[in-house]
Amino acid sequence: MNKTCTRVLFRFLFISCLLGLHLNLSAQDNSRITITGSSVTIKDALREVEKQTDYSVNYNETKLDDSKQLDLSVVDQSLDETMKAILGGTGFGYQVRNGYIIIVPERQESPQEPNVVTGRITDEEGLPLVGVAVTIPGTSTGTSTNQTGTFSITAPPGQYPEHLLSRLSEPDDHHH
Repeated sequence: MNKTCTRVLFRFLFISCLLGLHLNLSAQDNSRITITGSSVTIKDALREVEKQTDYSVNYNETKLDDSKQLDLSVVDQSLDETMKAILGGTGFGYQVRNGYIIIVPERQESPQEPNVVTGRITDEEGLPLVGVAVTIPGTSTGTSTNQTGTFSITAPPGQYPEHLLSRLSEPDDHHH
């Protein structure tokens, strides 16, 4: 496969992973890998994995930091153990698919903290809007802006508030 096809394939797979199409695939490989040495770069370690297995390794060079020097002592280890030793602490994991080892960002497994969102709602002239309802969509959580147009609301992880201008009963056409 030429470099252009490989890059296109990797970009598609990388974007798919970022869009949440994470594939939980594990390596079903009987290869035993040995990599020992100090000051080994991640790229050099991945090249060695390619040499000792039947896989090609794909990763985004702009995302994977290769400045970190590894002290590796991997002796007769499985692919999974080797990849964990190489990628540990980088924020990346891997997937195996169709003869490729694809380096992907790790999913965050730890629970996220709620977001405390504060803000100020103003009109076109920058004057505060008082009493504007601010809600978290799909929940009963809500608040309204105060005399200065500010609000504070706690949103569950991954959710953000919206404001409702329902208190404004007149169309704003007369300002044009």
